[in-house]
Amino acid sequence: MARWTRTLRTVSLAAVIGAGAVAGVSSSVAAEATTYTVVEGDTLGGIALEHGVTLRSLLAANGLEASSLIMPGQALVIPDVAEAAAPSGRAHTVVSGDTLVGIAQRYGVRLAALLAVNEMTVDSLIMPGQEIQLPVGASAAAGAPAPAVPEQAASSPAGRALQYALAQVGKPYVFFTKGPATFDCSGLTLTAYAQVGVELVHHAATQATQGSAVDFWSGSIQAGDLVFLDDDWDGTIDHVGMAIDSRSWVHASRTRNAVITAPLPSKNVIIAVRRYV
Repeated sequence: MARWTRTLRTVSLAAVIGAGAVAGVSSSVAAEATTYTVVEGDTLGGIALEHGVTLRSLLAANGLEASSLIMPGQALVIPDVAEAAAPSGRAHTVVSGDTLVGIAQRYGVRLAALLAVNEMTVDSLIMPGQEIQLPVGASAAAGAPAPAVPEQAASSPAGRALQYALAQVGKPYVFFTKGPATFDCSGLTLTAYAQVGVELVHHAATQATQGSAVDFWSGSIQAGDLVFLDDDWDGTIDHVGMAIDSRSWVHASRTRNAVITAPLPSKNVIIAVRRYV
C-alpha cells in the first residue's frame, strides 16, 4: 500500500484549547469538534462554504475576524453544521419526486443545514408546492443536470457501470446497503459494476485489491475507475467512489448523507485508483 502522512482532523476541543492552538473559542461549539488544517490557497470564506457553515460561525468558533490571516498548517475548528446554519433568503419550491436529501444534494449544501433552517427532521414530509428555505452556501447553479457519462466511454462496460451510478444521485446514504433505495460507498460501486458482470466485495479496502492498479500520478483517471480514500486518516482505505472523468466523481457520501457528484479529490489525498474492465 502506498505510504502517506496524515494529521487526525477530529480532536477533543479541550485538547485543542490546552495546546493553545485556538483562542477565544465560542462556547456554542460542541465539546467534540471537527478541525480543518489550512492548505495553500485556502480562504476563510472558502473553508466555510466547503464545510457548509456560515463565515460568521467559523470566525466565532476560532476567535477570528474577517480580516484575520490564516496560514498553511493552521488548525481551524469547524462548528457544528446544524448549529451554524443560517437561511440564505432563497427557497426551493418542491415538485413531485423531490426528497430532502435530493434537494440538499442539488444545491450543494449539507442535509443537516437544510433541516436546521427549516426546523425539520429527516422524517419530515414535504409536499409539491411547498417552499423549502435554503441555507447560506446554497449553489447559484442549482438545478444543473448531473454530469453525463463521457461520450467516448458511454458504450463501454465501465461507461454502463458509471451510468448506473449516476442514476442513483440523490438517494440516501445508509451504511452497509447496496440499493436499490439506499447505498453506502462500496455498495454503490459494487452494484454499479454488477450491472456489467463484475463482482466486487462490499468493502472499500477489499475493492482496492481487485481489478488492476492505475498510476494516477503519471497516467489519467478514466470514466468508471474507482478512486479510494482514507477518510478518517487511520492508515486504512475506508471510502470509494467512481470517476466520471479526470475531474469529477460520483460517490455515496456519508457526510452529505446521499449519493452525490463532486470534483475529484486532490491527488495528494487519493490513496489508490483501480480499473476493472
